[in-house]
Amino acid sequence: MPPSDASADERGPSRTVTVFGTVRRDKIADLEDQSGIVRVDEDAAAIEPFDRTRDRGESSGHPGRRADRSRRAGDSSRRVRPAPVAEARTTESGRTSESPRASATADARTEGAEARELPVETGQALGVCPIPPCDCSPSEAKGTLDEVAEYVGAKRLWDAGYEGEEMVVGVVDGGITATGQTSNGEIPRVVGGWPEDDWGTTALWDRHGNMCATDVLGIAPKAELYDIRVASRTGGTKAYLSRLFHGVDWAIRKHREDGTPHVLTLSNGIYRKSLAPSYAEDPDHQVTRKIVEAIDEGILVLFAAGNCGDGCSWSDSRCGSTGPGGSIWGANGHGAVMTVGGVNIEGQFVGYSSQGPASLAEDKPDFCSVTHFKGYKESADSGTSAATPVAAGLVTLLKQADPSTTQSDLKDRLKRTATDIGPEGFDIHSGAGIVDGEKAFESRAESRWGDWEDLGGTCLHGVGVASWSAERVDAFTVGPDAELYRRAWDTDGWHDWERLGGTCVSEPAATTRGQNSLDVFVLGTDNHLFRTWWDGDEWRGWERVGGPCSEGVAATSWGEDRLDVFTVGFDNQLRHKTRDADGWGSWESLGGPCNSEPAATAWGEDSLDVFVLGTDNHLYHKWWDGSSWRGWESLGGPFVRGPAATSRSEGTLDVFAVGTDNRLYGRSWDGSWDDWEDLGGVSITAPAAVSRTPDRLDAFAVGTDSTLQHRAYGPTEE
Repeated sequence: MPPSDASADERGPSRTVTVFGTVRRDKIADLEDQSGIVRVDEDAAAIEPFDRTRDRGESSGHPGRRADRSRRAGDSSRRVRPAPVAEARTTESGRTSESPRASATADARTEGAEARELPVETGQALGVCPIPPCDCSPSEAKGTLDEVAEYVGAKRLWDAGYEGEEMVVGVVDGGITATGQTSNGEIPRVVGGWPEDDWGTTALWDRHGNMCATDVLGIAPKAELYDIRVASRTGGTKAYLSRLFHGVDWAIRKHREDGTPHVLTLSNGIYRKSLAPSYAEDPDHQVTRKIVEAIDEGILVLFAAGNCGDGCSWSDSRCGSTGPGGSIWGANGHGAVMTVGGVNIEGQFVGYSSQGPASLAEDKPDFCSVTHFKGYKESADSGTSAATPVAAGLVTLLKQADPSTTQSDLKDRLKRTATDIGPEGFDIHSGAGIVDGEKAFESRAESRWGDWEDLGGTCLHGVGVASWSAERVDAFTVGPDAELYRRAWDTDGWHDWERLGGTCVSEPAATTRGQNSLDVFVLGTDNHLFRTWWDGDEWRGWERVGGPCSEGVAATSWGEDRLDVFTVGFDNQLRHKTRDADGWGSWESLGGPCNSEPAATAWGEDSLDVFVLGTDNHLYHKWWDGSSWRGWESLGGPFVRGPAATSRSEGTLDVFAVGTDNRLYGRSWDGSWDDWEDLGGVSITAPAAVSRTPDRLDAFAVGTDSTLQHRAYGPTEE
């Protein structure tokens, strides 16, 4: 049976939290020495927007501006500058925010730090233009926002019926003055935001957020916006990192509630490493982890590269260093985000656009979008600040056209279809080139099954799989030593096998209850069911769930506090047990007789579908309709091993089994059952399957050489 610590762990899962507060600088070391404190980071107080005309004293906002396809410049009679902040104050007093991926961290804010007015540009001499000719005139508009929409291919998507309907973009910036929220509201289609008590009422940073919002709506005119204000109420940059953390955390929690926002656009960052050394270079900084958590949640995230490139004859004095390797810091250059550089509508590289390698990834920026156009500001929307919401609007349209697309898929597609303007292929100045929405839209690939892939290992029993994000798969099997092993896939590919221990006599079953959670079940040598689980930080258990069981186990979850497990008793009857916030219930019998281990999935709240082979070796289906168990339903056969089951979206099912020829077969349901499809391969165990997105399936089997085999279904390049 599993190890001697197999009794249930009554302590419950551990949690790590990020705590925000104020501490004197001379007390930081004492705080770090306290038990349970992993690290203490000072908040950065000088993260700023990445526009260019802002330092030249230009007017920006235009009362009554309409955010539609044909924007025109209006008049403005006032310019709003951030006010200095004389003292530090806690952004979210007494508040904690849990992050499943973040290390336990206390974020200390230095007291007495002075905010300052932004400096003007200097005449510092820099290098030559890396992709001539460079545009170094941010105040000179080269076209209108409507012309930009044509240039980047947005109008091709409009013509195809994609204008952003039912899509929401979170503008993470200095705030937006939204129509209907304040008497001087300028920006329409703003439907929510953070802070929740006053979103849409304040446009700090010289109305930089209004500019970004306008530029998003110029590309995705029927999208809606969230105003996620990370500037402090005083208008400065105090407590930016803590506010960024909370703002993105709000977006994640909102996405878990209703699937919005679909996109986050961030046109701000640190101008030099010294402003926040830990954040600048540490991929495990809690704020960067929060950004990655948003991507894992399914939100598409774009960051401006910055304005510290060395291709113009002047430099922004805020930049501590310029040019390659010293101008993209922190999450702006994380490998998972889309990092956006700048060009103008004539295809000219913007010489001050920050260049890679970034501090957290070498191949940055990813691509360029358009800036220096007449949009919100009186003269020109400029900087990589303007380029990024243009790209975000385009990403919004592409997401609307292809709802199952993921961050990595869409980033790769935009890079693959970009118009190259620099050295052939990728370069550290313009990345892959200028985004082309029309080509990216037309490159949507047909979904099909790929080839079988050998993942190695030596599998004594079958396999269990689970996926807690669009870019994560965890596969479990039992090795020849009867111990449990795991192999994980993410955007970096398949990782090495990990030994999890135990003494197992069945194939494992795996499920997830949400972000960064895994539950795995096996039978022990006493034929009882055991559970181990990943709590976000470590593997826990083993926990004895009960039995006895004659066949393997199936597991699924339809809620954060819900687990459903199925097995077959020695009377050949299907048995079911549930776990909720109050703990495990009792076993219930669902009938039979059964001739295989079961498979189970849940396509929505309070829905369950379970499959098993009968004594005639045909596949049978039973389901919970929210109030009672239905079935049994025969799905045909004969089969010698199986089944496996998963759901790609609400109201859909995919089921797999091994035929008498030892080949894998699959069948789908979306209101009615399709015919069985021969998927090939040779399997000596029951298969396993999981869906990461509505158009993707991953099927697994154990081959005749006892290695783990994998075959994926999804969009493929033509």
